[in-house]
Amino acid sequence: MVKLYLICRDCKAIEHVGFGDYDVDSDTLKVEEKDVSVSSIIEFLVKHRYHDVSLVTEWTADAEYML
Repeated sequence: MVKLYLICRDCKAIEHVGFGDYDVDSDTLKVEEKDVSVSSIIEFLVKHRYHDVSLVTEWTADAEYML
């Protein structure tokens, strides 16, 4: 399991929105609806409309010094 975050690079905001399963062999991320907070995702996207927003793993968030 890997933590998933929404980040806004314009505001330097970050929010934990759920979990995903990363498969090293196929280099893919599997996310199921039951493992994420859809309402939190929508709220974040509305609040940061027109900004540089990305859904990232904890590794990316850490690499960009957002954690």
